[in-house]
Amino acid sequence: GGGRGGGRRKYVIKPNVGYSSIDTFIVNNAEEQEELRTLITSSDREFIIEEFIDGEFLCSDIVVDDKSILVTSVYKRHDYGIKETMQYHASELYRQHAQKFKTLAREVIARHLPLPPDVRVMFNVEAKLGDDSILRIVEINPFRACGVAP
Repeated sequence: GGGRGGGRRKYVIKPNVGYSSIDTFIVNNAEEQEELRTLITSSDREFIIEEFIDGEFLCSDIVVDDKSILVTSVYKRHDYGIKETMQYHASELYRQHAQKFKTLAREVIARHLPLPPDVRVMFNVEAKLGDDSILRIVEINPFRACGVAP
């Protein structure tokens, strides 16, 4: 089957509740899929299966209220193994991508999060920037900044 970028589709399997990519797996082929099926069915946890999105991993911390959207940071995440994640914060990344994240946030709020007056919400958006320059949401995490939950 052809996923984004052609070739065979890849999938991500991860716990419904979790953090730091712990127990998150990328399924590349039918053999890996069968191994993970055994692992998941023997677990008492709930898992999510989603299509793998190719691209550069970018994140943003965003604060919204009923009148405004503030993109407080944009950073790049590099994964060097399951527990070895490095984050790079740079003003150039902010200049290049803050407006894209603000547009995404505006679309999400309009569809899913109508805010009453005087309510402020902070959330973290993890996204992939494809070769086509389109920013695609991987996940949204409420009440989290720079990958750390309070």
